[in-house]
Amino acid sequence: MKQVVRRGPREVEIGYDEEGQFISVPEDMEFSGPAVTICKVGDRLIVEPVAAKNLAEVLSGMEALPPEDQFPDID
Repeated sequence: MKQVVRRGPREVEIGYDEEGQFISVPEDMEFSGPAVTICKVGDRLIVEPVAAKNLAEVLSGMEALPPEDQFPDID
């Protein structure tokens, strides 16, 4: 079981760019994956890592190859 380490609140500055607001996540609080989900609950923003897909999930989302790209039957 993965150990949950809670780190106390930290004040960071809010930055602004052409896409909106942003914050810099402190190094000891960085996420390991490439994406997060974000939702707003009252005045709080909740940021959570996107769960990595397993091979079965990736394969189930793929379309079948068209007939011209399928492997031939082997006798």
